[in-house]
Amino acid sequence: MTELPMRRSLFPLSNPKTLVVLDDLRDLASLLADFAEICGWDAYAVNNKQDFESAINKHSPSLVFLDVYMPEYDGVNALGFLKELDFTGHVCFISSCSEATMKSMQDLAVGYGLNCCGSFSKPVNFKALFNLLYQID
Repeated sequence: MTELPMRRSLFPLSNPKTLVVLDDLRDLASLLADFAEICGWDAYAVNNKQDFESAINKHSPSLVFLDVYMPEYDGVNALGFLKELDFTGHVCFISSCSEATMKSMQDLAVGYGLNCCGSFSKPVNFKALFNLLYQID
């Protein structure tokens, strides 16, 4: 698992939250995690099933970003894992798939009893991402 070094936040939170980013695009996963850290979050970028499941169990994140399409372990697989854990954090999708697919993924997450807080299309709008990070309780 890629454990990112802690950085000094530009926007410190009184009670830091934790984010896990699952994306096969390593640079994007790291960029999203770095951005969250700048916003005061503890953040971890992972790229595969083993690291994702380990990060979820180790860090109990408040928020998870999931890529919908990945070669071996994708957003659907990750949702199944989160459902089995009775995950209580928030789930957000980040993908280049169609709006219809994003909507289907959100519906699946809600059907699994997960807290889906939306989705972002790639390339990510960082202003919208910033707003989301500060809305998560």
